[in-house]
Parts: sequence; C-alpha cells; structure tokens
Amino acid sequence: MKKFRKIAFPLSLVCFFIFGCKTPALPVFGRLENLSVGKVERSQTVVTAVIQYYNPNDYQLTLKHIEAEFFLENKLVGSSVLDTTIFLPKRDSFLLPVSVKLNLADVLSNGLGALLMGEANVGVKGFARLGRNGIFIRLPIQYEGRQKIQL
Repeated sequence: MKKFRKIAFPLSLVCFFIFGCKTPALPVFGRLENLSVGKVERSQTVVTAVIQYYNPNDYQLTLKHIEAEFFLENKLVGSSVLDTTIFLPKRDSFLLPVSVKLNLADVLSNGLGALLMGEANVGVKGFARLGRNGIFIRLPIQYEGRQKIQL
C-alpha cells in the first residue's frame, strides 16, 4: 500500500499534464505597421516594423523568445531574435515589435526583380517559446506567401 501511495501522486501529476494541457494555438498574423529602414551600411541594414497579431486562445499567453529567419524568393536574407517577455491577452489583438538584420547583397541579388514588381514570395521559419503559469513550450513558426511590397 505504501508503494502505491509513493507512485500515485507523481503518476497523477504526469497524467494531468499529458491529458489536461493542450498545446496553445499560435497567434494569427494580422498586418504589418510602421515599416522603416534603418541606417544602410555596406552590407547590412536593419529593418524595423510592428506586426499586429491575434491570440485565438481562451487564456492569456506569455511570449518569451523568438528566433526567426526571413526568406525572399526562397533565399535567406536575414534573421531576427526577440528576447523580451510579452503578455498576449486572450482572444485579443496585440502588437509585436520586430527588428530584422538584412544582408543587402542577398536582397539585391535574389529579390530585386520581385521587389521592383511590387510583390514577392516572403517566408519566415523559426520558433517561439510560448507558455502560461510558468510552463513554456517551443512552437515552430513557419509562414510562406506572396506579399505586396511598396518601395
């Protein structure tokens, strides 16, 4: 009987976390705001923007970390790391500041034609650490689509 008691509590906790917690849904992309190009240097520039997202979950989430790579016409052009804690309200929109270091040589050689046409195939791959109540999980970020670009 004592062996059962020693095993029952940890086993019930494991069952609770496996069956009681579902993976949160990733926030849904809304729109891009305040796009600005920073100081253009020899081979790099920093592009900043604010992205509006919507949290479709029934609970508040905490975003702790994002790492992402950005692609233009399926060629890597830059990366971004966000290490700020942001609270995402339940079933509401929120703003996410983004700063991306772009390699100008890659942008010009791979996507200049697409940029001049006003539309480009844009992709993002990476991961985000989302959680609540101190429990965080690593969720993949993957987006690819045609975007209108105004120069």
